[in-house]
Amino acid sequence: MKKHSPVKKLLVICLTMLIVSGLIGMIYAVIDFTVLNKNDRFASKSIEFTYEGAANGLTPTGEVFAIDGIENDVIIREVLEKLGYQDKYSIEAVKESILIKASFPSDVIDRIQQYNSLYDYSASRDVQQENYFPTIFTVCLYDGFDKSISKSGLEQMLNTLIDSYRSHFLSENVYVFDKDAFDNIITINDADYRYQIEILKQQITTLKTYSRELYDANIAFKYNGVNFNDLSLKCQAIEDNDLSGLEALIILNSYSKSPSRIRSQFQYQINLWNNELEQKKANLEQIDNLIANYQMDDILYVPVGDSYIRVDSNSTAVYEELTDQKQELTSRITVLNSNIKTYKQYIDDLNIGTAAGDSTDDLVDKIKAVNNKLTAVKDEFIQMVKAYNDSVITEDNIILGSTDYTSPSLFSFSFIKRIIKCAAPVCLSALLVFCGYMIFHEIGAVKRHEAF
Repeated sequence: MKKHSPVKKLLVICLTMLIVSGLIGMIYAVIDFTVLNKNDRFASKSIEFTYEGAANGLTPTGEVFAIDGIENDVIIREVLEKLGYQDKYSIEAVKESILIKASFPSDVIDRIQQYNSLYDYSASRDVQQENYFPTIFTVCLYDGFDKSISKSGLEQMLNTLIDSYRSHFLSENVYVFDKDAFDNIITINDADYRYQIEILKQQITTLKTYSRELYDANIAFKYNGVNFNDLSLKCQAIEDNDLSGLEALIILNSYSKSPSRIRSQFQYQINLWNNELEQKKANLEQIDNLIANYQMDDILYVPVGDSYIRVDSNSTAVYEELTDQKQELTSRITVLNSNIKTYKQYIDDLNIGTAAGDSTDDLVDKIKAVNNKLTAVKDEFIQMVKAYNDSVITEDNIILGSTDYTSPSLFSFSFIKRIIKCAAPVCLSALLVFCGYMIFHEIGAVKRHEAF
């Protein structure tokens, strides 16, 4: 019978151990990949920005653009609350499961490749970094926050996340105004005539403020041949030509729905002004005394409101400050005296009352006409703001791709990496065992040889 050599026998043993350990590693890798870990599962969706300035790395308002806003705590919290997961998942866990990859549109890539034919790689890379910014982003949401989440659950969370981000991005980059400021604070017909005029004045002031802000932001913008400065001028014309005349008419004729109530309100305001006037006069008297007795290196106590502050008069700056305060107090006292005199005249006019037989129907019609004219300007403003926002950015400028789901199979590169990760330690252990076996085998062979 033919005997195998010891070397062949050892080789067979080594190969057998490696094959068995490799099979054990593969079996463990399959179990770990499909049952235990389930990692590398993710849903992905592309988002592309096409508004003007996106390719320059800017937002529609000219700020520096950063896609990491999608990982904002506010947005993630909003998503969790919408889906009812606020008590199930933490914001940090979801945030750590988000991965964003940037890429360039095909036309930009073609342009960069053209530079590659003219310059070396480093030069073209500089051109890319300095002149081009990514406008397409792929947002990946991995299942790291919940290994048991279903495919539909992962996709739903990703879609909700991107929708919330898009809504926030749009609202932050368009002009938003307080529409409630345009509504009548109270029903205009229920207010007294004087306050109806005040309500209209407040709305005109609000309209002019918004219009000037938008005009300064984009002087060239026009809608149907009208810019925002034109609207501001329309408001000013209503105030100067219509409201001023109505206000004078009301004051001269003492028109009021409730003279006694208006009289009480006027008197209350006069009392407030009188109290302030007495305080200002007292402060002025103290300032006059300080100026009259002013000397360098003195310690002064200057009245500020209802209290005093300690001042070391070590320079002429203190004297200048005192004279400035005197001028402010004098100006305010003049205004208070004028206001008090005017309101006292209003009360005298109310005491005289409206001439017998005078009708307020004509006044009411005029106020309604002015209100209708202002409402037309408000409606025009709202339409212009919508057109302005549409010229800056709309939902069409944020293009969303389809939602993809990725779960690596046993034929994927991820599984190959898992096999290497799992089988390599087992095979290495088997190899070490075999080496130990070889060492002891050689030691035994040497001892047997020596014994003979």
